[in-house]
Amino acid sequence: MPTLPDTTYVIDPDGSGPEMPIMVTCDMGTSGGGWTIVFVAESPNLSTLSTYTLSSPRLLADAQEALIAYRDVSLVTAPNHATFPMPGPWRTGAPFGYPGTDVTTMVSVNDAAPISATLRYGFDNFNNRCDDPWNGSSKLGRVCVMGTQAPYYNGFYSSFADGCADSLQDYNGAACAAQRRFSIAVR
Repeated sequence: MPTLPDTTYVIDPDGSGPEMPIMVTCDMGTSGGGWTIVFVAESPNLSTLSTYTLSSPRLLADAQEALIAYRDVSLVTAPNHATFPMPGPWRTGAPFGYPGTDVTTMVSVNDAAPISATLRYGFDNFNNRCDDPWNGSSKLGRVCVMGTQAPYYNGFYSSFADGCADSLQDYNGAACAAQRRFSIAVR
């Protein structure tokens, strides 16, 4: 319920099914609330293909929407968060583990009316900006939404510092830090 506070809750995603109840952190204020945080970058430089920090097959399978945002250490959402329908592949694996992928979807940034935009995610390389094509020459990684101010999380597969810019900036427009960590939430 969106009227509840942001905090940790115990949920049982599959009811009486085989999954055990799990502790989750919920965001009850951003974009109507009811979000379960399934990924928060553990450091400003992951250097690996990360998986979800919370993995529940049933929770991910049932999710209808995804929210990408930067969060501080208290998990408060920074401006320029984006929501969109949950991409099918994200139900079985985090977006970091796929080769460069482009999906046209309806996206809302900062609760504005949804627009059609291209969501880009995967571990392949690119030149500089969210709008630049994948080049596959090496592994670098990005998650962004072309033509918007949505988060532009990048560099998570390399030894370079991860970037936490917005999708209109260059990849190094803002560095990730303890107070600016990329996150994914679902509902």
